Amino acid sequence: MSIQEVKDFLYKTWNLHAEVNKLAGFEDLNYHVKTDGGDTYLLKISDGGLTAEVEMQVEVLQFMKMKVELHETKDFTARLIEWTSGKPWGDTYPKTPALLRDLGIQAAKHFNKIEDFDHLSTRRENFNWDLAQSLWIKPHLDILDDGLSEKITHFIHRFEDVQEIYIDLPKSTIHNDLNDYNILVDEGKVTGFIDYGDMCYSQRINEVAILLSYAMMGFEDPLDAAVHVLSGFTEIQSLKSEEIEVLYVLIAMRLSVSLVTSQQNIIQRPDNDYLQISRDPALKLLNKLSETSEAFATYKFKAACNISLSDKKQTFEKWAESHEISRVVPLELDDYYTLDLGVGSLELGHEYDYNNPQRHWRQIKDILETKQKSFAIGSYNEIRPLYSSEDFVEIGNEGRRWRTVHIGLDFFQEEGTEVYAFADGEIYSMNYNEGDKNYGHTIIIKHDCFFTLYGHLSAASLQHLSVGQKVKAGSLIAWFGTPAENGNWAPHLHFQIILDMLNYEGDFPGVCHVHERELYTHICPDPRPYLGLKLPEARGLQSQEIEKLRKQKLGRSYSLSYEQPLHIVRAAGQYLYDENGRKYLDCVNNVPHVGHQNIRVVQAAMKQMQLLNTNTRYLHENIVKLASKLIESLPGKLNVCHFVNSGSEANELAIRMARTYTGRNGIVAMEHGYHGNTNLCVDISSYKFNAKGGQGQKDFVQLIPMPDPVRSQNIERFILDQSRETPAAFIHESILSCGGQVVMPEGFFQTYYKDFRDEGMVMIADEVQTGLGRVGSHMWAFEAEDIVPDIVTIGKPFGNGHPLAAVVCTEEIADAFHNGMEYFNTFGGNPVSCSIGLEVLRIIEEEGLQERAFVLGQYIKGELKKIQEEHSIIADVRGRGLFLGWEFADPETLEPLAEKASNVVNEMKRFGILLSTDGPMHNVVKFKPPMFFRREHADYMLSTMRRILGDMKRN
Repeated sequence: MSIQEVKDFLYKTWNLHAEVNKLAGFEDLNYHVKTDGGDTYLLKISDGGLTAEVEMQVEVLQFMKMKVELHETKDFTARLIEWTSGKPWGDTYPKTPALLRDLGIQAAKHFNKIEDFDHLSTRRENFNWDLAQSLWIKPHLDILDDGLSEKITHFIHRFEDVQEIYIDLPKSTIHNDLNDYNILVDEGKVTGFIDYGDMCYSQRINEVAILLSYAMMGFEDPLDAAVHVLSGFTEIQSLKSEEIEVLYVLIAMRLSVSLVTSQQNIIQRPDNDYLQISRDPALKLLNKLSETSEAFATYKFKAACNISLSDKKQTFEKWAESHEISRVVPLELDDYYTLDLGVGSLELGHEYDYNNPQRHWRQIKDILETKQKSFAIGSYNEIRPLYSSEDFVEIGNEGRRWRTVHIGLDFFQEEGTEVYAFADGEIYSMNYNEGDKNYGHTIIIKHDCFFTLYGHLSAASLQHLSVGQKVKAGSLIAWFGTPAENGNWAPHLHFQIILDMLNYEGDFPGVCHVHERELYTHICPDPRPYLGLKLPEARGLQSQEIEKLRKQKLGRSYSLSYEQPLHIVRAAGQYLYDENGRKYLDCVNNVPHVGHQNIRVVQAAMKQMQLLNTNTRYLHENIVKLASKLIESLPGKLNVCHFVNSGSEANELAIRMARTYTGRNGIVAMEHGYHGNTNLCVDISSYKFNAKGGQGQKDFVQLIPMPDPVRSQNIERFILDQSRETPAAFIHESILSCGGQVVMPEGFFQTYYKDFRDEGMVMIADEVQTGLGRVGSHMWAFEAEDIVPDIVTIGKPFGNGHPLAAVVCTEEIADAFHNGMEYFNTFGGNPVSCSIGLEVLRIIEEEGLQERAFVLGQYIKGELKKIQEEHSIIADVRGRGLFLGWEFADPETLEPLAEKASNVVNEMKRFGILLSTDGPMHNVVKFKPPMFFRREHADYMLSTMRRILGDMKRN
């Protein structure tokens, strides 16, 4: 039928004037119908008269209280069905954990609606799409390539193996085709399901298997995606353990049926693209499943459904009660110290330099000597930051991820320390797991109902035993290896109890992902109770407890970043670590200027802190060394320093100096500027005083309008209001940060500097956020504007997060400020702060951080402009060096898109990248990372940004 013929048919049959658009379809002709009155329908036209199957589809819709009209002719049957809003699941991005969970919830509710529907046509025989009848594909595998045929053959055999369980599973009417184009999504929620043509009466678990077959497509880790769907589904509809036992096989069989059918269609109807729409994703998913342990998948599925994982743990515990168990090392029960290697610990120093096993072992020996113990033990179920290095990175559904939860027990002692068998058993495998930070030489012993693993052994350990050899509890089996033998670790034994080998042989994971913690701690129980070792006390407050206490104990005006707040417990370089050991690439915290917890800064602080920390009324070389070093970096007559504790305090002091010098009170500032949180700083910061809770503009303040780089930079020349108090100073950020990373037009500052100096005003450059080489081209951002202020204020980046700030001014202003009233600041300029500031300046110089900011900033800005060309909602990319912003606005109206910017920031956070929004309308994403940011960090940030914006665009 042509579109016009469809329109004529609608009018003739149902008196509807409508717009009609053709939709994809398999057997039927499908059309989207929108009437002049605004009603919307799905029109389905089937060849021939009313069949039992079509009648079934009409009746199930009526059973669910949906509106449907039927019209039959001798040539075709037409159904006009109430429209379900949304776009297909296959065209929806991003598929977040929340959306996956909602899919499970809505699918379960839909299942409950139709499970009692009964129609003769649901009892289908010889129906290829009924999973219970899926063995029909067995004689057709010759049309596939050999590799795929082999994989599907494996799953067919597994399906045959589980028939005894499968045939007795609960049955009901099911939709039977919840594929990615029969699921509809609107505004981040699943709105409904369509196409009941394959409905049948079959095992109800088939509904879940088919749903997952399509929901898992396109993910790096399909099982993780399935977990969210299952969690949602079983919130509404419980499933039996027996159903979950066969779920993995059923998913694989659905994919197999789809692929065989697809290949048949390619041969028979090569021109119908719709028939191939899910072929490639299905093939990729089947390949991933083929590489996945069925047992592991089943454990994950059960954990998601809150079903007992297995009875293996109970079996092991019962075994342990009646069998001899030996200590695995020559350890007396009161002769050990439990190390804290957790993510919030510093027990082995400032950072875990795991590439230096000798250093580690020296640290451990020092601890043992101090504690007067012989053995050190590394805990079980401990989140360790050392596993979150680039050596262990993986790619999951939400970007980079790491296995951080240690699921064995470590015993640290000298190389050559003896290792004994935990219990009677036989050697299951001996393997050299080669590679840096691998197990090295490893032995696995099989016992009655479990296995034990002994890792990081000497090479000799594998030379006196053989696979299949019987060993007795307490018998000598191995020795601790050297770093060269044990995977380049400090000498130790990794001991692990394993209840299910999950298809592993000479190896087994010793650490797991946090989200798989429950699963792995079930499969690998804590060895300590069976070895007679004490369990350590729980450490620290959990995230929910902290959030609750914040609300009770802290001021209500505090805020938290992101829709789901982060619980940060550690930092290093460019990264922040949450309580689960997840690393977040920090692209927004400019205060740790030379990198979080920079070891040189830490050591400088510790060294001076151990000697002296006092005020400036005593002579000390650090303060004059720091002043000299700082003045060297500044131009012109900026040569007198006053040290304070924060940027707010620096700006407050600068205003006070200007007022003293000029004898005036007024202040000129930039619109949307922000200069700190003291009373005076808030009074001159329109970002605060014109916002919610602010008291508005004070009489002594005048504001220069901020140029708008997106809408218009042509603004009227600002003229001082002579009716207001005569200004003492003009204070400005050299690039407006809270204004949205705005760089002023060429000549802007030069013009006002001339005008205001003619008026006798003092020029104050607030370099709290933009100084110290951040803009790349210059040490100080004001230099890029070809201006030299009279006063410069510098904030906490100067101390890399330590409370250190400075005011640097001219001799004339300093002399005027020396008017008989002493300036004293107890901690401003103390020896520790000055030691830190000196080290920060040295690092910037010695590491070439200013040049790096320039080169990397140019690269990032260039790549962002390329992204801007692909995504018109980015209205502007601006900034200098590592101080950038990109603004989101409607490409036609230029209206700010704050929600889009916020969505990008929260999606980036989901992928482990921290950014934030700024600007008067909060529609500018700001980028101001630690200065040790490198090209590889930039590339990851940029590629993730492209992905997220691509998902938004596809929606």
